[in-house]
Amino acid sequence: MDPGAGLSNLQQQVSTADSEQKESIGACCDALGIVKNVLVDIVCDREVKWTKLNAVSLVNGVLVELTKWLKKERKNVRVIYKLVHALFDVDELSDDQQRNMQRRVETVFANESRMRKRLKTAIARKGANQQDMQDELNTFERTLFNFRPQVRERQEESADVGDDAATTTVAATSARDDELESLQEKLECVTDNFRSQRGIVGSSAKKLRRVKKKNKQLKDQKEHAVAALAAMTTQCENAKANVQERQKEIRNARKNKKQLLKVRKELMNAKKDAKQSLKVKEDPSDREAVVKRLKKKLRAAKNSHKITQKGLRKSEKQLKRSKSHLDTLRRKKKEFYRNIREKKEVGKKAGEEKKATSSLIADLRKELKELKSELGVDVEERPTTFKSKQTYTASIREVYQDLMVKHGVSSTTCEGVVRTVLEGLTDIPMDDVKLPKTTSACTIMLEGRKLAQVQVARALAEGKDLTVASDATTKFGHHYSSYDVYKESDDGSGPSAMTIGMRESEGGTAQIALDTLLSILQEVSDMPGSTHTVQKMIANIKNTMSDRHIAEKKFNNLLKEYRESILPNIVEGWADMNNEEQAKFASMNDFYCGLHYLVGLADYSSTALQTWERMIFGDDKVGAETVPGVHVESGCGTVRLVRTICKAVQDRGCEKAGKPLQFRSFLRTKGITSVPLAPFKGNRFNIIFHNGAGVFFLAKELKEFFQEHAEGNQLLKAVNADLGVNQFLAAVRALGLIDKLVTGPLWQVINEPGHIATMNEHYTSMLSCFERWSDDSSEFMRGEDVLFEGKHDPSDPIFTALVTPNPELDPMTKQVLEVLFLTYCQVTEKMLEDHLPSGKHSEMGEEKVKETKSVPKTNVGVERDFGMLDRLMRLKPSAGMMFVESIIMGVRNKTSEWRKGLHVTDREKLMEYARKSVKAQRDEYAERVKQLWDERAAKRKSQQEKAEEREVKKCVRSESVYVTVVEKCGGIWMSENEVHERLQGESEKKCSEMLQAQLQARRHVFREANVQGRLNVSAKGKKKSVQELKECLLEIIRVASERSEREEDRAEAEYASMCASEEKVAEYRGRVEEKRSKVKSRAKKKAVEKDRVKYDELVGKIVDHLTEGEGGQEERHRAIITSRTRKGLKLSYDSEPRASYEYTRKQIEDDLDNGDLKIPKLSIRDIVGRDINHRFEVDDELIWYRGYIDSVTRGQECIVLYNPLGEEGYELESSWEGPILEDYENNDVRFVREI
Repeated sequence: MDPGAGLSNLQQQVSTADSEQKESIGACCDALGIVKNVLVDIVCDREVKWTKLNAVSLVNGVLVELTKWLKKERKNVRVIYKLVHALFDVDELSDDQQRNMQRRVETVFANESRMRKRLKTAIARKGANQQDMQDELNTFERTLFNFRPQVRERQEESADVGDDAATTTVAATSARDDELESLQEKLECVTDNFRSQRGIVGSSAKKLRRVKKKNKQLKDQKEHAVAALAAMTTQCENAKANVQERQKEIRNARKNKKQLLKVRKELMNAKKDAKQSLKVKEDPSDREAVVKRLKKKLRAAKNSHKITQKGLRKSEKQLKRSKSHLDTLRRKKKEFYRNIREKKEVGKKAGEEKKATSSLIADLRKELKELKSELGVDVEERPTTFKSKQTYTASIREVYQDLMVKHGVSSTTCEGVVRTVLEGLTDIPMDDVKLPKTTSACTIMLEGRKLAQVQVARALAEGKDLTVASDATTKFGHHYSSYDVYKESDDGSGPSAMTIGMRESEGGTAQIALDTLLSILQEVSDMPGSTHTVQKMIANIKNTMSDRHIAEKKFNNLLKEYRESILPNIVEGWADMNNEEQAKFASMNDFYCGLHYLVGLADYSSTALQTWERMIFGDDKVGAETVPGVHVESGCGTVRLVRTICKAVQDRGCEKAGKPLQFRSFLRTKGITSVPLAPFKGNRFNIIFHNGAGVFFLAKELKEFFQEHAEGNQLLKAVNADLGVNQFLAAVRALGLIDKLVTGPLWQVINEPGHIATMNEHYTSMLSCFERWSDDSSEFMRGEDVLFEGKHDPSDPIFTALVTPNPELDPMTKQVLEVLFLTYCQVTEKMLEDHLPSGKHSEMGEEKVKETKSVPKTNVGVERDFGMLDRLMRLKPSAGMMFVESIIMGVRNKTSEWRKGLHVTDREKLMEYARKSVKAQRDEYAERVKQLWDERAAKRKSQQEKAEEREVKKCVRSESVYVTVVEKCGGIWMSENEVHERLQGESEKKCSEMLQAQLQARRHVFREANVQGRLNVSAKGKKKSVQELKECLLEIIRVASERSEREEDRAEAEYASMCASEEKVAEYRGRVEEKRSKVKSRAKKKAVEKDRVKYDELVGKIVDHLTEGEGGQEERHRAIITSRTRKGLKLSYDSEPRASYEYTRKQIEDDLDNGDLKIPKLSIRDIVGRDINHRFEVDDELIWYRGYIDSVTRGQECIVLYNPLGEEGYELESSWEGPILEDYENNDVRFVREI
């Protein structure tokens, strides 16, 4: 090609373009002199004679107009960056100014994107037809390949211009690399445009699916139409047959009509002949007979004619209707065939369009893939469906399980969440994606429950020396039981918990709890991967952890009995074990929650504080009890104060009467930004002590606030009244001190990692502190004597307020602290007796420590299960128990992490197993629910019958008692004078019967409380005397009289700083000490019984015997029980080895019971050098051999030297090396001494 011709053509095109570009871009661009030819040159990378404008001129209006022009020219809107840099001087702007300019450009893009989405939504709502869809696809195809003609045009222009033209034109002299770069930019623009148009393709696919669905509907309509046509054809044939029958009837009717006419004519002729014959005949009788006969024939003929005419008219009408119906059917048949032909044409056309659209989409995807491969972009096929055949894939089911279990997404919103994430983070067209709906989500949740059970089954199969933790609760009338299993963690960090199940049961008895546990383990043992049966799992349980509820203790005993009953069938070699080995294997260790001890302290604190308040106030009303119109339940006033303050000003207090926002605003004016009070709901273990500290810290502010708002409502009035009682404030201060120095630090120690045996030392130290503080709590009140060093913060403002001296409250605080610590001594000895000295867990050997490594310090794991249950019942009130159990097990056991850690093949098998188990789970749950309701119905019927029986017995008892007291005493005596008058002059027997009748009447008729056993007619197994009965009755009457005559409006000023009297405190201390002594005696007796050896096994034992010395002092001496006599045993003391002393059997047993005779724990050094008799088994016979313990070799082993011959002359080796102490404990070694 001639370069000159090419250049002339190019100039001609430029001049033509200049003449065409005179049209306006927009008002803002016209004001700046921006014309179309400049923009074209910039887009085509030509040389532009343009002086850049100041960046201040770049406004949103210019950007909008440039964007519209690019869309009009079908250019990528992202070219606007090139236009902005070419038209405006933005290089000299600062970074902040450039970012602002960038933000303005992105705003235009965002507006354009929003408009495009709105247009797309409008098109989708409008429902564009197939022709519009085809036009959109054509437009997209043109947009996709619009850069190819431009490239070819640029290449032709470059070829035409030649080398000389390239020197004059910047576009011709641009390098090939710039062209490739431009091509790549355009390709990116096309890719972006393709992505934006992909939604249109998805919409087209959606339309195709609608067409497919419509074709299916047309097919179904066609089938229905064919059936209808067959029915119509049958109707037509029937109608034709009816018409033919009607025509035949008409022909017969016409034939009958002709015959009738013929007969009529014959009758007329016969009538004429009869008239003529009458004229001829002369006999009148014959004439009348003929006339009658002819008239009769005439009437019959007329009737037949009428019937024939009527039938003829009816047949004609039916014929007309049949012809009309036949014409209608023929017309409908023609319309039906016409509609079928039209629908076939539409379906054929839709099918062709579908094929064309599918082919076009395939070509476009292939083209895009080729373009990406040319540019080196990774081509990755994303899944567009999550369903294989009729089953959802395992990946989407795992996602649903994680969303519902770990993230709390409900089954109704799972689909929306997944769809939103896929739309926002992937390029997958969501119109083609099918996700599980609500019902499928619930099914997937049951699959997660089965996976959690498989996890539990595998964990139990690997565990040994397990610990089972159990608890139960009642919510909204339903009783629930939860069970956790602890095993030693693999990393040795402590016990690891796993929830094995939670079930609803009918009641809270121990037997029901055991049956529920066995049913859960039965379901778990059926899992794949479980090699254990229920009995093997029970055999692996060695320890229990629970609270101190009586039902839990009974459950532990039942579990132990059940375990002992199945061990002979489970343990290999059980029959070969001796009794001690079997007992050791069958033994179980019962432990109780350490945090429930804090609950016990709180409960006993309330009782002790109520007792202390009664020591001061008696039965007088104080505080809120004196406010008219306020209902106050009987109980501890201090606890009531703490609870009502939290109800009034805590954030989660009373929604109706509380003032939390006003109180916070009031505290801000005082410089206090937080309220140190916690809600009672959701906090159980230390809440009364923690909130007590907060109440005392805010005591001054609380008084001022409630005085201002006292008239707001009844709650505020009650709190204001209780705040005026100094005794309550002193007790609240005591609770706060206990929180900071006792319960709070103890909670920290309990939560520290470590073996449960480490708590023994802490509990023993704590009891010693309680005993010391119960005598004098002055140092404790000042914060100088603490339970655990370093567990409290001395700089805490609340702690500072608690220990600051207060002359008005200090005496009362000191007294109430001593009362509380005296009570805590009793609580500690009762609840922690197993961990205190002489308790069964106080001294653990190495073997017991090893088998109790899986025991946690608390039972808080099961409490967390119930906390999750409470939360789920509020968030998902319609969820079933299996759904709730699935969530709890998944969260507590971390089933998601366990599932992800499985091998791919194993995970796929388990997911398939879980999917197939859903139906069986639902059937089992339905059966369980049915059984539960049947048990409830039976229990309700039984309870109703028992209640009716009790009521009848109570009424009968009251009536019989009243009748008896009237007969014997004349009625119930109401005063002391009446008692004396009635008893005067009566015999002792009569007086006893009358007094017993009065006491029975007071109990069963008046229903009075049996205070201190005053209503009992006997004490300690003996009947009370007349004088004792009389004193009890008089005391009851006196108390009732004082109660009725007491002044209710007694002034409260006299209680301002009053402490309890020393006599009452001493009386309370005596009662507590008596209870403590009883507990100690029981514990001592248990310890003695535990360590006590059978009388028949004492011979040969080394003992410590407490005897009376010469000065009358008791001394403990070590001795050997050498032999048995007819009366008792002989003892040889180490202090007098050549002498022996004889004691009777009764003396020995008494000393064993009293602890005066003990068998000490020997060390290997204690027995070296002693003579022994050693028992060996020889030829199935047990033979005793005399020997001498010579020396120690290693550890607990030593060397024993024997005589050459045994007792029966058997030969024996001269020495033996082994653990001699083990044989001594097994009664195979007896110590002897020659006297």
